[in-house]
Amino acid sequence: TFKKLLDDFPLIRVKYMLNYLFIMFNFSNFKVKTNN
Repeated sequence: TFKKLLDDFPLIRVKYMLNYLFIMFNFSNFKVKTNN
């Protein structure tokens, strides 16, 4: 199971990164909308 965990780790990190980017993108859009 440890080997499997190591194999899955990069995928988890990529998904986490994508989630973070998605949230930041939405947040910046929200700020732009409220400013205008």
